[in-house]
Amino acid sequence: MALESPYLYDIIGVENDEFVWNEEQFPVPVLNLYSDSSWDNLASWAQYRRNAEMLLDTSEYVHNVYLEGAGHFTLTDLALNSPGLTRLLNGHRTTIDPRYCLTMINRIALEFFDYYLKGRGQLSFQ
Repeated sequence: MALESPYLYDIIGVENDEFVWNEEQFPVPVLNLYSDSSWDNLASWAQYRRNAEMLLDTSEYVHNVYLEGAGHFTLTDLALNSPGLTRLLNGHRTTIDPRYCLTMINRIALEFFDYYLKGRGQLSFQ
């Protein structure tokens, strides 16, 4: 499970000022969660190339969830403890309720881990 994080570990080198990526499929299920801070930039930010590829992946083991209206720091409890600092660090105003956002992240994570680690439930990410 990755909260809006690039797959930097998969960079195995640099050639001609471009990242060289490990192109192998992940041997485990993957869940990526995104906010407005990165969603529209995945295809253009070089460090997010693997993430952008996963958006097109039709494998049953790759899951991408976009939490519309959230900012990067809204994905953390900082949004509950310091809304002003969260807005400043996000660089934009968010439209999602922080408590709702964190509740969704927890529910999605539990659903994902229950499904893949315990073999129960179903994946809906709704």
